[in-house]
Amino acid sequence: MNISSLTPVLADKGAVFANYSGWSLPRRFVKIAQEYEALRRGVSLVDRSHIGRLKLAGTDALDLLDRMSTNSLADLQPGQWRDTVLTTGKGRVVDVVTVISLPEHLILLTSPGQEERVAEWLDMYIFLEDCTLESMNHDISILSLLGPEAQKLLREFLPGHMHLPEVGEVASVDLGGIAVTILWTNPMGVPGYDLLVSSYQAADLWNVLSKCDDQIVVPVGLQALEVRRIENGIGRYGDEYSDAVNPLEGGLRPLISFDKGCYIGQEVIARLNTYDKVQRKLVGFVLDTKKRLSKRQHPKVVVEDREVGELTSWVRPPRGKRWLALGYVRRAAWKIGTQVAIVTDEGTFPARVASLPFRR
Repeated sequence: MNISSLTPVLADKGAVFANYSGWSLPRRFVKIAQEYEALRRGVSLVDRSHIGRLKLAGTDALDLLDRMSTNSLADLQPGQWRDTVLTTGKGRVVDVVTVISLPEHLILLTSPGQEERVAEWLDMYIFLEDCTLESMNHDISILSLLGPEAQKLLREFLPGHMHLPEVGEVASVDLGGIAVTILWTNPMGVPGYDLLVSSYQAADLWNVLSKCDDQIVVPVGLQALEVRRIENGIGRYGDEYSDAVNPLEGGLRPLISFDKGCYIGQEVIARLNTYDKVQRKLVGFVLDTKKRLSKRQHPKVVVEDREVGELTSWVRPPRGKRWLALGYVRRAAWKIGTQVAIVTDEGTFPARVASLPFRR
């Protein structure tokens, strides 16, 4: 199992560790309700070392990614980032990735545990291109500073003339004497910033940020972040996305350019869009039960004794009275408000299709 460079400092703060995609990372530090509130209302620090980090260098690196993914990347300039989807020839999801353009190379952030698969997929299409590919998993670490107060905290470290990056921008900054690459992102639907730092300085950066005098910075584990992910209707690879799903089904239309040139899977995706042939899609569900739901299977979605889909992720938020879930349903049942039944090992429960993100 992979060990984060932050493990010693996180252990000292009381982290309870668990296996996340082959990485030992904090599940929680304190009660999940406290961490959840920090994500919603304050500022929190999260170790996201299970996110894959790949370095692509060479004059053809950006062109290669543009020819292999759904979004338009040809105009991506150093100091910018963009999300895109790698797809198979059948238009299915290989992974949802973030492309960061730096002056000397690109950094590709993959879904947790997917960096080897993505690297192998890209390597299959590198022939005569000037492009090299290598893992940076143990060279750089990823910390996320999340919550509505994250921006205020970061401004305290920067000189008055320096602006924090806007959405889509990347900045190199000095935080307490540590060189950090920063991008304004929205991981799991929580506003904040991803901070890329040399692994040998990751613990120092954590300490610098968590000891800010003016604000209480709460260390948060991945359990609370998972609650926010589902509440905000954000899919992840392995649950909502896989090579059995096309991007249009998974709600990834904003990451698809219908104007760019050809890319792998483009014909299939364009045909599904043009002729309105998407037969199922990712939706939200509100389950009217307080009973605990196990993770042993994907519960079935049923309408009038007919199976129309299945759940992919589900959670009951802290102090919540109902379960919230994500899942796929066929066209006949995806209208918001449709009444369905969820069939689980624990029984059958009434539910309704809900809009995403879930309204509080």
